[in-house]
Amino acid sequence: MDYTILITAGLALIAALFGLFYARAKGKLSQVASLAKEAVDVLQKATDILADDVVTKEEIEALKQEIAEVRGAFRLLFPKKEQA
Repeated sequence: MDYTILITAGLALIAALFGLFYARAKGKLSQVASLAKEAVDVLQKATDILADDVVTKEEIEALKQEIAEVRGAFRLLFPKKEQA
């Protein structure tokens, strides 16, 4: 029996599984990067708001929008589990 065919098939299966794992890990890493970017945006906006020692309603609304974007990125990374 020719074992090279079995070894080749086994290696192909292992490569396919690693490819699937890589694609999933890459997706999660991009979500983590998006969450980090949104968090930095909130910190930057808060710093900008506090720089002039005057906080306006428009600035508060802009900060709320940035926080909503962080929450959205967080929910994409950690979706709620459906309870059965």
